[in-house]
Amino acid sequence: MHIVSGINALLCGIIWVVGLIVYRKSKIKASFYIGIAFGLFGISHLLSAVVFPGSLVVILTARLVAYAMVGVSLCKLACTCK
Repeated sequence: MHIVSGINALLCGIIWVVGLIVYRKSKIKASFYIGIAFGLFGISHLLSAVVFPGSLVVILTARLVAYAMVGVSLCKLACTCK
């Protein structure tokens, strides 16, 4: 396993858990979606560290979905904070 990918996966997992805890306490959906997005980032880091054949499509899809989730969540937060 590549050490950088392993550390990235671990950190993403921590943010995933924190996002879910914050959602449970505050019911702010953005924290839930951002937590899930970091869970997807973590999965993509694990897959890139292990390098399964054909995993490139899964890695790319997971990262694109995760970036979209973070972007939409931040936009929703910005709109509700006005």
